[in-house]
Amino acid sequence: LLLGFADGLGTADVNLRLSKARAEAVARELSAEGVRAGEVTGFGAVMPVASNESEEGRRRNRRVEIWLR
Repeated sequence: LLLGFADGLGTADVNLRLSKARAEAVARELSAEGVRAGEVTGFGAVMPVASNESEEGRRRNRRVEIWLR
């Protein structure tokens, strides 16, 4: 599973699209190496791992998580 996330800046709609685009970019890179993702989705700005008050925190929240089943 590839799960994309965004920082808290911008609208929910934009963040959802950005997070999905991040996950799709990782899926393309993995696919080029012969690894197929079972699911690729974006969650927007939900579940931040850091504060959105600093650039460092926002950078950490712009992520793609890889989950294995």
